[in-house]
Amino acid sequence: MLLFTPDLIGSELVMIRTLVLLLLILSFAAVESAFAQAQEEDVVVLKDSTIIRGEITQTVTQGSAVTIRRGNGRVTSLLWSEILTIKRLPVSMPDSAIAALFLRSRPGGKVPGGASAAVSGGYSSPFGVASRDTTEEDILVLTGGKMVRGAIVESAQNGSVGLWTTDQKLTVYQDSEILKKLHLAKGSTDSTINVLYINPLPEMIADNFRILTIFGGFSLAGGQFANPSIDGAVPAGSGFALGLQVSLRVLPTIRWATGLIYGENSIGVPVMAADNSGTGSPDPTRLTWVLSGVEMRTEGTSTMKAFAFVQGGLLFSKLNGFDFTLPQTLRTAAGTGKQGGGSSQSFAFSIGGGVGVGRFSLIGRYLTSTATYDYTTTIDYGPAYGAPRLYGFKYDQPVTVILVSVGFSPF
Repeated sequence: MLLFTPDLIGSELVMIRTLVLLLLILSFAAVESAFAQAQEEDVVVLKDSTIIRGEITQTVTQGSAVTIRRGNGRVTSLLWSEILTIKRLPVSMPDSAIAALFLRSRPGGKVPGGASAAVSGGYSSPFGVASRDTTEEDILVLTGGKMVRGAIVESAQNGSVGLWTTDQKLTVYQDSEILKKLHLAKGSTDSTINVLYINPLPEMIADNFRILTIFGGFSLAGGQFANPSIDGAVPAGSGFALGLQVSLRVLPTIRWATGLIYGENSIGVPVMAADNSGTGSPDPTRLTWVLSGVEMRTEGTSTMKAFAFVQGGLLFSKLNGFDFTLPQTLRTAAGTGKQGGGSSQSFAFSIGGGVGVGRFSLIGRYLTSTATYDYTTTIDYGPAYGAPRLYGFKYDQPVTVILVSVGFSPF
């Protein structure tokens, strides 16, 4: 005998509800998919003016036969040599509209009068297969300034295109009537399109072609440059930086930017001399950054632009020579000496960004590199210790600075 406990019955009810919900979801998905597919169909136009509609059941490859399944289930195979064009179009489009677009220019082609119907942009080429993006639309800007929206289909007529509008009307425009062809997200207002693509503000035009920026500001030490972890070194101080950057527009929102920056920061470096050591200051250290990389910039109707960049390059740095005095210790006498300056070339990296308003911009940059210096140190401990002694050593100096600057584009 089977006994059904309340817990068992409850679990079965939960399982049944879950299965029912899953079936409903799958049913809705199937209906939605069928509905979406039913909005468009493949259309083959033959050279003898025959129009065949349905679903192409094989990959279209130039030179092969094309197989299409019609709505009644009948399968038809066509030779490539018989085909004038293949398009993916809405099922609501009548044959008259297809004839108006693709048969009118053929000698002897029959064109029913008063053709108007839906025509989809769909295919990017006569034999390309692609679905339309329903979140976007085509916009024709006519020479008189009028904007018409819909989906563009290239016409078989030389020098003309067809536009299917949302009210299911087909209009053929000659190229001479068209100022611009645009493909934009739905919802773009006429005023926005006018400012962005037809009559941009003078300042926006200038921003597109503005390539030179001169800037200057503060150079703040960071990382180990500001808080050294190496014995004998002292923190670097703040300074200044000057530079210029040239940026060339690659795409509407992307530029290639190359910059040259010169800066100075105070710094203390270690003095190494056998068992005796100290710190000296070649104030200042001179830093020259040569950088190049990608800059991304916002687009819009406002003259205010935000931008960000990633750059790589080289750091050319130089430390001056300096005099120093070493204190007396239990093992050595007090000494005076001179440490020679050092130069270094090292790889550098930079990221940053800012905001521009017209010709002016506020820029923040992070720059980092590791410079390696070869020092020569001469120390004189006095006559009792003989001739001055000569020491040499190598020192790695991490260099990290944050530049806060104001830029100006003179032209």
